[in-house]
Amino acid sequence: MKQYKAEVDALHASDTLKARIAALPQKTTRPKKFVGRRFAAVAAVIAAVLLVGAVISPLLFGYQKAADNLSPTYGYEYAANYSGEGFLSDSAKSAAPQEAAASANTMYGGVEANGASAAQSALPAGRKLIRNADLDVQTKTFDDFCAAVRQKTAALSGYEESSESGAYSNDTRYATIVLRIPASRLDAFLQSVSELGTVTSQSTSMQDVTDEYIDIESRLAALETEQETLLALMKKSDKLTDTLEIQDRLAEVRGRLESLKGQLKALESQVDYSKVTLSVTEVQRVTLPESRSFWTQVRQNLSDNLYNIGQGLRNFAINLLSALPYLALVLIPAAVIVAIVVLVRKKRRS
Repeated sequence: MKQYKAEVDALHASDTLKARIAALPQKTTRPKKFVGRRFAAVAAVIAAVLLVGAVISPLLFGYQKAADNLSPTYGYEYAANYSGEGFLSDSAKSAAPQEAAASANTMYGGVEANGASAAQSALPAGRKLIRNADLDVQTKTFDDFCAAVRQKTAALSGYEESSESGAYSNDTRYATIVLRIPASRLDAFLQSVSELGTVTSQSTSMQDVTDEYIDIESRLAALETEQETLLALMKKSDKLTDTLEIQDRLAEVRGRLESLKGQLKALESQVDYSKVTLSVTEVQRVTLPESRSFWTQVRQNLSDNLYNIGQGLRNFAINLLSALPYLALVLIPAAVIVAIVVLVRKKRRS
């Protein structure tokens, strides 16, 4: 302002003209705005939004709990349907086996030692019982757990019937292992599994097949008696037609004997060896049992939420770094455009 007034006073003109020139509106120059600040502010806002989203999303959608609970679900048939009833004749099926009044479901804790011994002693003596168990197990050491289970099975004179393993999309591994354990050592095996891993679900069943067993033995005895009678008649037979009829009947009796012996053997195998189905899932944090203590639940939930936040940030960082090639395709052209716009504005102002 002072410089402009000095320039006007320096003019060689009348005072009236100088006064008019000084009264004219002046063109003020605006301070140059730093364009980079705008983009820095926008980038900071976007980063803040992404960060908040990464923190809140695990809390809203239960990221880790959903991942940890991706336990495979399978439908299993009990041993009676697998190899017992499937081979029975119509007369045997009519004599349906009686279900024992013993079925237990244990959540979060496996089998207690005292409970195992009590259950073993509570079994009725002289009965033919088929005992099966299904367990869902979580473990942080997947390979070590599976190896330890197989070693324990061999130590108890059991064997592995089948196994299946795989991995989910988040690299969490799982396995389904079907084992046959001597019935007298089933409780000891269940106890050892609960010590090796975290049993989140356990169900046991018991089926009384004593009547079915006795029925098969009775029919076997009757058929063996008939076989001996036919053999005696064939020795005494003088006619060819009678001999042929006896041979046909004898072949039929022997076929039924072999079938019943197979059924009896399968039934004895199911009684002697319990079927244990293990559904094993690899996790980073095991699912803990629900506690009745208020502060214990608060502490556990706080720990879970902090862990979920950490997992959310970790996965956000992984996804962000993995997407850098795509971001470069967008950011490089955007930076070029911004530079061009800044240069054009500078030229216009100059």
